[in-house]
Amino acid sequence: MRISRTFVPTSLFFHVRDKYQPAFIGHDQGVSTGASYVYILIFTACGEKDHCWLSQTMMALRSKSSVRTIQNYLNELVKTDYISIQKDEHGRNIYTLLLSDRLIGLLRKLGIPTHDPRITAEEPYEKFSHDIRVNKKQDITPLSPLPVREVSSSPSCRNRTGHPGSAPLPQRVSRRGDFSSLSRTNATPHAPRVLHRPAVSHEFEQLWLAWPQTATWDMPRNRQLALRVFRRMERAGQLPPIENLLATVELYKRTDSRWLNGYPPELSNWLHSRQFEKAPLVRPQKTAFGKFVPAEPVLTPEERRQAEVYRARIEELQKRFNQPTLSTSPTPSHDADALIALWPEPERQRVPVTTYLNYLSGKGQKPDLARLVSLARDYLSGTSSPMSLVGWLRSCQACAV
Repeated sequence: MRISRTFVPTSLFFHVRDKYQPAFIGHDQGVSTGASYVYILIFTACGEKDHCWLSQTMMALRSKSSVRTIQNYLNELVKTDYISIQKDEHGRNIYTLLLSDRLIGLLRKLGIPTHDPRITAEEPYEKFSHDIRVNKKQDITPLSPLPVREVSSSPSCRNRTGHPGSAPLPQRVSRRGDFSSLSRTNATPHAPRVLHRPAVSHEFEQLWLAWPQTATWDMPRNRQLALRVFRRMERAGQLPPIENLLATVELYKRTDSRWLNGYPPELSNWLHSRQFEKAPLVRPQKTAFGKFVPAEPVLTPEERRQAEVYRARIEELQKRFNQPTLSTSPTPSHDADALIALWPEPERQRVPVTTYLNYLSGKGQKPDLARLVSLARDYLSGTSSPMSLVGWLRSCQACAV
């Protein structure tokens, strides 16, 4: 069995006390990523000793894997001569860090400095540094200087601080990537931007004055945005007359719950979403017992106009149906009144009997009222609880002609 040397992390490497991590294990292509992480756990746990004891359950929780996977990683580290595993008197696994030839060769290849001069005596295969600027310093080649031409001196020449100077400043020639060649004296100044604001119309002024103003909506930006939306919808013919629009705004002020609570929308959004065509939002109120009070429906001007038309139509139909109509059917004669007078409660019998007799007359079945009077007398004399006169006429066979 080959015996390998061991090492103490704080005695071999620099800055181990400053949370040093053995990142060199990640450059070994023969060690998997999981085994490298387990080696970092063992390296950190050793600290000032060359060995340590770690629970496989704890290593499984730290690496978010199973205990069986941790055992495979440990076997991989043992095969690559990075650690050795021994049992103590209590049956625990003792993990020892090995200073094997594989580790020494990896440290020499990466050029990692150590306290052991025997490891860093040989020339490393590749310089390695955690600073990317040090690694790429050899590959950086300086750029060739650009030609410089002198600017003719003049009494009005000033240096960069703005004060007059004796020597003129050199000016670079315009080349690729040279932004300092832009001369401020030769550059043409940009023309000031002119904001073309639309003309304010009288109708928009009326609407803006009727709109509920707050601290944020008095800003010029919101006013100009509302004016643009108003002019665009006005040109497209999407706005109602200004009188209807003002009436809708006043209706929203009185009835809309959001407006009454102090949260009206911006005028531009209100116009763009065509809220003037919708009914205001009225939330039901609650009583002292927590019950909702049914709110009265709020109608827009257009809906109110249609409701008035419907109401006038209904009144006209009611007048037409309430007028007395002239019936072409014959009216009951004196014998019909005599028949009704025979029955108990004649006033209650008059309307249904008259209607039934008119119905029979309209069908051409005129009953013999004189005969019905004699039959009614016989019927009433033979019973103490007579039926209604209409029922008796329907059941009587004598009414059929």
